[in-house]
Amino acid sequence: PSSWEIQRIAEEITNTVKKDYEVFKADMGDYYWHSMVQIYLVFPKWIEEVDKKYGSGASKFIGKALKIYSENNLPKIDTLYKKLVSDLSRDPFSREIQQIVSEIANETRQINEALKVDEGENYFGYMADFYLSRPEFIKATDKRYGSGASKFIGKALKFYSKNKLN
Repeated sequence: PSSWEIQRIAEEITNTVKKDYEVFKADMGDYYWHSMVQIYLVFPKWIEEVDKKYGSGASKFIGKALKIYSENNLPKIDTLYKKLVSDLSRDPFSREIQQIVSEIANETRQINEALKVDEGENYFGYMADFYLSRPEFIKATDKRYGSGASKFIGKALKFYSKNKLN
């Protein structure tokens, strides 16, 4: 999937999709594209159908190729979370970290508005509890960002939500 030839094909697919489909032309195009790529890698029914059409392993191959191609174009929300946890020795309550959390909050609101999702009250307090107390969420977050990342994110979000920082 990382070969030059396959990456050129991934580029062509990406450009065609972004040109031809309205949802990918919007400000959130990279967010949607990233989600679409994940479907090839994660969702069993999708994987089954793609593999049935193109051969065993095709969905994972396509997903990996597109993921490699799009790694430099991660959705802004993903980039912000990576920035947030880039140094877990920092104080999660510091002005610097809270500024990043504020950017995450703003980006999350934009995503939720575009997707017509009602955040409800204290969304970030609720999410903080997920990062701090849900074992499966903690495990997945720490696997993705490093040991202790979930606790760090949870503390930063909880402080943000309690202090109504915007």
